[in-house]
Amino acid sequence: MNDEQREQFLHFIIALAWTDGDMDPAERDYLKELVSRVGFDDVAVRKRAEGWLFSRPDEPNWDTIIQDKEMGHTLLRQSMLLAALDMEVSQREMRYLNELRDRLEISEQDFFGIQREVERALVARINK
Repeated sequence: MNDEQREQFLHFIIALAWTDGDMDPAERDYLKELVSRVGFDDVAVRKRAEGWLFSRPDEPNWDTIIQDKEMGHTLLRQSMLLAALDMEVSQREMRYLNELRDRLEISEQDFFGIQREVERALVARINK
């Protein structure tokens, strides 16, 4: 992925963290780690993404969403994991996840398969 694609990927995930009006500290910590792992080449792009951790970004442009199937699954998986970090998925977060699923054209079967993967990952994280 190039920086523009990385930024778009993070924009969708970080916007999800803000759907309930604020960002939970566990979500912020997770996203800080994710931003650093993504590895931007352009410092300005990285700083913009880091800024979204403290100030709600504009709504992402749903028309530019990633159409690559594998990347779409990764985006949905990361978004689900983020939404569940505080052990509660709000109605707004669930609506966002469903919108993401619809825009990525992910089948209901794949959606629930990804959800099961995320649940197992969370259980493993809790049991550490």
